[in-house]
Amino acid sequence: MSGREIHVLVIGGSWAGITAVNELINLSNGAYSGLRITLVEQRTHYFHKTGVIRGLVDQKYADKMFISYKRLFVDCDLPNSAHRLVCAKLTRVYDSYIEVEGGERIPFDYLIVAT
Repeated sequence: MSGREIHVLVIGGSWAGITAVNELINLSNGAYSGLRITLVEQRTHYFHKTGVIRGLVDQKYADKMFISYKRLFVDCDLPNSAHRLVCAKLTRVYDSYIEVEGGERIPFDYLIVAT
């Protein structure tokens, strides 16, 4: 791949969003080192709703029902990380950027909507 940086923006931390982020991270660690990934989600954790019944009877499983989105980006707290989590509500989508609550604009090359 060329040295061009590509920014992929994933809206929503659903199972589809988590899967997309994981696949993109794998690509960025391999042949696509210029890939930057941003996940925009209003919550800090994913709640595994379908696991509630099992969680009621299995304490070890109950501890796994809340999945932190930060775990997706193991290195997101390091300086110069290419990937990041934005905990904010999406307000608008434009051709080349989105806007979240508070007015922050986040540009993208590719947009994945996984709400």
